Amino acid sequence: MLKYSLLLLSIIATVATAQVTPMDTIVQHAAADYAQKPWASLSIGVIKDGQVHTYNYGATGTTLYELGSITKTFTSLLLAQAVVDKKIKLTDDIRLYLKEKYPNLEYKGQPIQLIHLANLTSHLPNNIPDFTEAVKKVPPDSMYYAVIKINEGYGREDFLRDLHQVQLDTFPGLIPQHSNAAAQLMGFILENIYGDSYEHLVEKYILNPLQMTHTYVDIPADQAGLLAKCYNDNGTPMPYIALNSGPAAGIKSCIEDMTRYMAYQLEEKEAVVRLSHQVAWGNIQQLAVGLNWILNTNFDGQRKVSHDGTTFGFTSCSILYPERHFGVVIMANEMGHTSQGMLYGMADKIYNESFYTAAERASDGFGFSSSINLLLKGLQKRGFASAIDVARDLSKSHPGFALDDNELNNWAYSLLQKGKLKESLEIFKLNTSLHPDSWNDYDSEAEGYEDTGDTANAIKFYKRSLELNPNNTNAAEHLKKLQP
Repeated sequence: MLKYSLLLLSIIATVATAQVTPMDTIVQHAAADYAQKPWASLSIGVIKDGQVHTYNYGATGTTLYELGSITKTFTSLLLAQAVVDKKIKLTDDIRLYLKEKYPNLEYKGQPIQLIHLANLTSHLPNNIPDFTEAVKKVPPDSMYYAVIKINEGYGREDFLRDLHQVQLDTFPGLIPQHSNAAAQLMGFILENIYGDSYEHLVEKYILNPLQMTHTYVDIPADQAGLLAKCYNDNGTPMPYIALNSGPAAGIKSCIEDMTRYMAYQLEEKEAVVRLSHQVAWGNIQQLAVGLNWILNTNFDGQRKVSHDGTTFGFTSCSILYPERHFGVVIMANEMGHTSQGMLYGMADKIYNESFYTAAERASDGFGFSSSINLLLKGLQKRGFASAIDVARDLSKSHPGFALDDNELNNWAYSLLQKGKLKESLEIFKLNTSLHPDSWNDYDSEAEGYEDTGDTANAIKFYKRSLELNPNNTNAAEHLKKLQP
């Protein structure tokens, strides 16, 4: 009872009125698990129909968090500004804006374009310098300190020198993949275009107009105390991000400022924002990328614009539903294997409880696509044991019916969490029948068998998963427990 009271007081202290509103109750429910961690600093901002709600646990409205890759949306906003200012075209060869010659920044005659830096398809390496090999044998809790050491004193000139060594392995523009190096290079190009530092450009075009007074690339010495301490998911202290992270992951902000930024993005009034949210790769019905924003269609048909970020000890996410006039931003001082999923889970709870009744949310198909719900309807008539046959028949009778591997797997786990063990196992079996080369699906099916007490099949399918992926540590650990 005391714990609930403390959480409630924390909420009341951060909203404009002492009266608890429905949104307060929703956020308190979503944040409860994380907020009880002894090291927790957690800030949540919600905008609904123009009204801003902010909530802080172990933090204040001006507590600073590292934004990680959400920084890239700031950098891409500056790129959109350069388009609006008619200084560039997104289809320009990036080498037009580099002072040295880089014949290596093309693949079979096709150069990297500016848009490829922003829509994740440049195929530049994830990091320059690449620290992958250097940290392979470093213990997990020490790895990030080793990365910091590698980046000490590594600046713009070092990056541009090492950029000469990059070799592309496919055509730019085809396949999205995360690249901090692409965002770093975008920042350097913007500096060349405008003849000004990245930090000053962020201040001039974003922070000052939006009155974001506690957002920084480099935190002033007199504001350093506002930066939250950060941890991994075991509560072990972690280092702050490398100082040279700038355009890729270096911005730090607070919930008061991030709700201003979110409101600006949510309104889509400015040409630079609209350009940032346009599809630059992919299909918004499934997955698309704008200028560093991830674009897709939510289970309820709503357009969804999102991004997230992690550093060594921080996790953040920002999710916008422009047609709903609704947005959520969450920042936490923890980074671990489950941290990102936990924040998205909070954001989903806040959205779902804001727009749907408890009865609607209780449906086994809630939160999933129309194809999953069509499958569910068929299974309710014919039984889950007929899942493979039902899916096959639906694919013939409904042209738009399509089952996504990851979504089907997630649906099976959601049934498992509801205690529907037999039903979830049938969906795991359906997924492996549809994707017989997926090690992850076999791993999930093995878990389904294990949860139903079928040890023999659990062992069989964990072994099959390991055959497809010898590095599947989850399967290896479960086999140790299951085999005599």
